[in-house]
Amino acid sequence: MAATVLDLLIRFLICSITLVLLATTPLALAVERDDADDARTALTNLGFLSSPPAALKRKFPMCDAFLKVQWISKEKQIGYSEYETPLTGIHGRSAGRRKVSVLVVLREPFGPEVRYALRGFPVDKDSGVLDKLFEAVRHGKIEGHEADLWILAKRTEDSFFAEFAAVHLEDGYSYHFDAEFSDYRQTVCVVYPDGRRAWIVEGKRPEKMYDKAQLDALLGTLKDSGAGIDKGQLEKSWVLDMNGDGTPDYYSSRGLNSKYTYSVGRRYYSSRLVEGTGTPTHSLPTFSFPPRNGRCRAPTEWGGRIYLTTDGKSYFINTQCNLTKLTTQPGEK
Repeated sequence: MAATVLDLLIRFLICSITLVLLATTPLALAVERDDADDARTALTNLGFLSSPPAALKRKFPMCDAFLKVQWISKEKQIGYSEYETPLTGIHGRSAGRRKVSVLVVLREPFGPEVRYALRGFPVDKDSGVLDKLFEAVRHGKIEGHEADLWILAKRTEDSFFAEFAAVHLEDGYSYHFDAEFSDYRQTVCVVYPDGRRAWIVEGKRPEKMYDKAQLDALLGTLKDSGAGIDKGQLEKSWVLDMNGDGTPDYYSSRGLNSKYTYSVGRRYYSSRLVEGTGTPTHSLPTFSFPPRNGRCRAPTEWGGRIYLTTDGKSYFINTQCNLTKLTTQPGEK
């Protein structure tokens, strides 16, 4: 009798464990599939050129994707674009990944920027609104009000207001968005109207490429090599090859506190901001790049904007500081 009870107990435990496994295994697989689906979705965006010309890809080999821009005025460097991006409201309320209609402005002091959202989400192409907008951009005046833009036409009723990084959905709730196109899994570029240069608007983040153990190992390697970069900076940096030596480098985009961590030989170094904070208002940010300690005074016109551009061969801080030369030792290239 005792043996029979024991047998029943064992069978019960086996059945219970089996049921748990049957219940949880599909769930685990579903989670893995969801993560994979999210990654695949992030690599596609209605705002990307679906089939970039071969010449464009040869010109800018560091760009994985190109934002599709309809240039309204090449002279003013203002265009129109639609792309998908995550929308987030106050208290973390999410509207998911939605389409936004924006003005793309590359010329300073208002750009480069892809977050001037047009009121009316999205713009109805059949209503004639875009034609009026394009006319106002071409022949009107562009003025900034804080971070927003006014496109002032000859007639007040034909003017437009572009709100920075905010859209209003059908319920009137306001959502905000970043310049995020591929969940930071690709290097995304906006090519200037003349085709000579591209603005790097999004980069690949290590936190999207590596697991925790790999990230910790990478951070240890960088620190042991002498780089001045912390975990938070590394996780959200962009992976590039600034000096073309075939070894990954890391750009931490934080305005005046941006940091450039790069390989020189078998060591890693990080840039230092030596001027531009705690100095007179008009003092330009100046970065120093060891071990040569070459300096770059980044030309900025509005709010100390720091960004990356490329001519397809070299990288630049804004449009003039040659980052590739600053991070390359004499005789290396």
